[in-house]
Amino acid sequence: MVLGLCGRAGAGKDTCADILCEAFSFYRLAFADAVRAEIVHSFGVDPAIFSREDKEQKTIGLAIGRCADADFIRLMSSRGENISAARTPREIMRWWGTEYRRAQNPAYWLDRAAEKINDAMRRGFRRIIVTDVRFTNEADLIRHYDGDVWMIQRNSADAARADHQSETEVGLIHTDATIENNDSIVRLASLSVRTLIDRTDERSRQGE
Repeated sequence: MVLGLCGRAGAGKDTCADILCEAFSFYRLAFADAVRAEIVHSFGVDPAIFSREDKEQKTIGLAIGRCADADFIRLMSSRGENISAARTPREIMRWWGTEYRRAQNPAYWLDRAAEKINDAMRRGFRRIIVTDVRFTNEADLIRHYDGDVWMIQRNSADAARADHQSETEVGLIHTDATIENNDSIVRLASLSVRTLIDRTDERSRQGE
C-alpha cells in the first residue's frame, strides 16, 4: 500500500506519519526530500535547519545570493526578491520546489519520488507513506500505485493565510479519507490507526 498525506502547513501530516510508521512499519519518504537535498548542495547549509523547530527561522545562509545555482538567483532577482536578505527554509523550499524546478518540468519531483517508491518496493517494503502531497499531480502519482490519499485537517492550519500555490492547490485534491486533527495527539493516533484499518478492510472488500 502506498499512502499519501495531504493538508495545509501545520495540519499534522508529519505527526500522523510518525504514528503510522511506529504502529505499522511504513517506509517513509517525502517529495520534499529531494528538494532539501538540492538546497543543501546548492547553498552549502546544514540539513538540520530543515527540522520542524527551525524551518520557520530566517538564516543568512539561505540568502538567495549565496546559492551556487546562478539560474535560481536570476529567477528570483527577476521576481523582485532581495537576494541579500535572510530567508527561512520554508521560503527557499517553496521557491526552489515550485517556482524553479516545477516550472521547468511539472514532473520534476514526481520522477524523483517515483524512483524512491520503486526502490522501496524492490527492497520488499509493502507499506510506503509519502508525507507531503500538495499538488494534484502528486496525488495522481499515489493513485498510479493504486494508493490512498488522506487529508489531515486542522482548523488552525486552515485558518492561516494561503499565500503560495503549494498551499492553495491542496484543496483541489480528491481524497479517500479525512482525519481531523483538532484534539490531542492521543486522539490523532486513534483516528489514524482506525482509518488505516478501515481503509485496508474496504480495499480488501473491493478487491474480492
